[in-house]
Amino acid sequence: MIKRIILTGEHASGKTSFCRILHDETLRAGLTSTGILTETERDKKLSIRDLYTDELRDLAVINPNFFKDNPHGSQESPLKTSRWIFHKEALEWGNKHIKQSPAADIFILDEAGILEFERNGGWCEGIRRTDRMIDRLAVIVVRPELTAMALDRWEDAGLITINPAHREKIQDQIRQILESAKK
Repeated sequence: MIKRIILTGEHASGKTSFCRILHDETLRAGLTSTGILTETERDKKLSIRDLYTDELRDLAVINPNFFKDNPHGSQESPLKTSRWIFHKEALEWGNKHIKQSPAADIFILDEAGILEFERNGGWCEGIRRTDRMIDRLAVIVVRPELTAMALDRWEDAGLITINPAHREKIQDQIRQILESAKK
């Protein structure tokens, strides 16, 4: 039985919407859900929502170098990617909430990227929690370019690719995840 699911898809394909629906349907089914949801505001700002407490915090702002000649920004900083500059306090807050939330039927980590896989930063507590599998099922959002790294780390993981052209499959995929969490 699969205990980890890697959820992937291109930018703006609906990964966060899938996670939001999964969280809501998990609660409706009488199951428990915890984790972090990343919400984007017009590609200018990121916020994080703690799914256990429903608290919201500002997470990052757009990297001003993203639209300039050097689209890669700082690759050395644990708080910057080519697109975003992260608030250290928000990452600390999110990691604290990930670590302190109780075991759940479904743990959602939206999303794990280069900060986590290449720099041992970002949602490092979410990666550790997924490694330890304290929850019945973990759903980890990963960009397509990092999916191979995630599958190398979690060889037993299932893979769901979100395709906006096939949104009708979302309810079936969520139903399958909920059935797995009940076992």
